[in-house]
Amino acid sequence: AGSASREVLRQELLKELGCMQARAEETLQGLAAETQALRGKVADLSAARASDQANAAHLEAQIASLKAKLSTQQRAAANAQTLAQQTAALAAAFEGAQCTDAQAVAAAATRAEAAEEGLTAA
Repeated sequence: AGSASREVLRQELLKELGCMQARAEETLQGLAAETQALRGKVADLSAARASDQANAAHLEAQIASLKAKLSTQQRAAANAQTLAQQTAALAAAFEGAQCTDAQAVAAAATRAEAAEEGLTAA
């Protein structure tokens, strides 16, 4: 009877051990699937990071290009302002020269009339 009960106990232990081994294998398979899924997520995140870095580099290049264009436009605006000031100064000088020329012409006409009158009187 003792050996029969030991045999029953041994069979129960083997059965329990088989169940534990099946649960352990099931757990291992689950962990392997989770590990694989996590590796996929890591790969996706790495790809997204690389894409973000490429986008950041592209945006930095666009910013540098826009800064260069802004600088060029600012220089062009400064040059345009300088040209406008120079044009205004030249226009003022030209008007002044015209006034001086007109005054000189009027003075010469007056002298010519006076000389003509002097010749006529003589």
